[in-house]
Amino acid sequence: MEGLTEREREVLTALADGEDNSTVARALRLSPATIRTYVSRLLAKLGAGSRAQLVAIAHRNGLTGMRKTDVDIAAVGSGPPD
Repeated sequence: MEGLTEREREVLTALADGEDNSTVARALRLSPATIRTYVSRLLAKLGAGSRAQLVAIAHRNGLTGMRKTDVDIAAVGSGPPD
């Protein structure tokens, strides 16, 4: 996982948690196109051939479980926080 930026780690963790690009984009306040770019970069950096392989790599390296970002990904679309 060395060589990944903090943002790449956030995106990878969200992917490992099953989030789609649109949800990750909203949570990180980025465009879906930017998330697609991050996914492409992650594929290249980690030598993965698919999104599924990225998820497997993330799981093997302990990058799972909701990480706190500016907006909790689980809360996107569920209304204002309590």
